[in-house]
Amino acid sequence: MEKSIIIILDNLWSILDLEIVGIPFGNEHNGCKLLMTSRDQEVLLQMDVPKDFTFKVQLMSENETWRMFQFMAGDVVKDSNFKDLPFKVARKCAGLPLRVVAVARAMKNKRDV
Repeated sequence: MEKSIIIILDNLWSILDLEIVGIPFGNEHNGCKLLMTSRDQEVLLQMDVPKDFTFKVQLMSENETWRMFQFMAGDVVKDSNFKDLPFKVARKCAGLPLRVVAVARAMKNKRDV
């Protein structure tokens, strides 16, 4: 029985030759699934990923951004010393999840501005 495996290649900036790095692909390796992410869809297309197998992740809504910011920053968002600063900072993240995580973690456990 063939084992199943998933390989995640995150944040590809340039073409990666899967054969050279030893990642099995193609019909002869049905037990291997690949998940690849890139900010540049063209990188994936040049790696022969069919266009209908790709999709663009949309920005988060303001509400989703705020909820994620609250979750990541913790109790600092409720601190009366900050008033509405955490919400303003979350809005500056412009719906970008990575930015929300980085900024919210930096604010976590802060007690002054």
